Amino acid sequence: METMHEDFQKVSQAFQNAGIGNTTEEWITGVTKLKKNYNIHEGRAKKFSHDLRVVGVRRNTTLIELGKCQVENQRLNSAMTIMEASYQIHQLDIDTELKATMAKNKTLKKCLDDYGDLVRELLEHKDSLTRKNEQHCLQLRDLKQKMKEKNNIMKEATSQANNVAHKLVDLAGFIRELRQIDNSTPEHEWKLIWLLREIEKLRVKVIPYM
Repeated sequence: METMHEDFQKVSQAFQNAGIGNTTEEWITGVTKLKKNYNIHEGRAKKFSHDLRVVGVRRNTTLIELGKCQVENQRLNSAMTIMEASYQIHQLDIDTELKATMAKNKTLKKCLDDYGDLVRELLEHKDSLTRKNEQHCLQLRDLKQKMKEKNNIMKEATSQANNVAHKLVDLAGFIRELRQIDNSTPEHEWKLIWLLREIEKLRVKVIPYM
């Protein structure tokens, strides 16, 4: 009995400390309430345990996916390393080709500048030849005109010389007649003077063409 009384005292003290009450009715109500709260907390605990298992599954799945991603990342890093090495090789080739191309362009530019100077010299020489050709054409035209004038002069001089020759022939004939005649008449003298005057006129005309 004493043991039961002590147990009762302990339970009573525990209920009082828990705030359930002091009477039996209050204890029954409190215990019922505690069971209800226990059931609620037990349901929450089960839900939490289920959620925890789901989170664990998700964590495992995530870890598996993370492992796959790490493997893929390593593969991508290896591929990137290979690509970087290939890029450096190609970049070196491109730089070498670029330097060679720039050197060729520099040489071509120098050639173009030289050709440009040569073309300018040729154009200047062409202009000079054109001017000289124009001058020669003018000189040739003047020369042709002078030759034409000289030919006309020569024709005129030839005509005048022919006239002088005819007059001289007449004079020579007249002189022969005078030799055959012992005594010349005034008519003969007049004719001789006329022939000499005509010859003098022709001589005066011929002198400018000589």
